[in-house]
Amino acid sequence: MTQGGSNCATAVAVCLAESGGNTNAQYVNSDQWHSVDRGLWQINNYWHPDVSDSCAYSASCNANAAKSISSGGSNWTPWATYNGGAYKRHLATAEQACGGGGGGGLRGGFPAS
Repeated sequence: MTQGGSNCATAVAVCLAESGGNTNAQYVNSDQWHSVDRGLWQINNYWHPDVSDSCAYSASCNANAAKSISSGGSNWTPWATYNGGAYKRHLATAEQACGGGGGGGLRGGFPAS
């Protein structure tokens, strides 16, 4: 379990809050670096230069980066949508995607590394 729910549901809810599930999502920040949040979990290029653009816009690579950044899904505080609570609006959908209520079944929230 993670803060605010299961690993899978929290991971999916953060993803939906960050990018709407769009692997090509991009947000240019107005910070001094004009950093760019990229892909499903909006991995920032300034704070995570180890995540290349090709990785950031690949669903599985972005998920693995989010898994690493979130300490295996146990710490979502690096994401503003978690801290601000925006992810909560997506929890019901996320729980179904993770196998709750007879829905999908991501089993664990992230692809294997």
